[in-house]
Amino acid sequence: MTKPDDERFRVRPRPPRARDARRLSTFLGRVQVVHWVSGEPLFSPDGKMAYMPGVDEMTVPGPRGEIMTVHMRGISIWRRDPDGEWRCVVDIANESPPA
Repeated sequence: MTKPDDERFRVRPRPPRARDARRLSTFLGRVQVVHWVSGEPLFSPDGKMAYMPGVDEMTVPGPRGEIMTVHMRGISIWRRDPDGEWRCVVDIANESPPA
């Protein structure tokens, strides 16, 4: 799979939705560490769409400036365009429930 599509958006539990590169860059500029593991992609019968579940950790400044690690789980939806490239059209994640 390749890079995300410019039309996609991300939804996170704390920051507002990032629908443009500038707002997303501002949020990501505060992220200190990101580690993610994608699951196996699952494809539509016609091979033009796929989705991948995944988990990730982000180390970010907390509400009072302290460093905290947030555990997330999410899913990304991919589209195969006519040029053969896979593009991420939706990437959504929520904080994982407490263990």
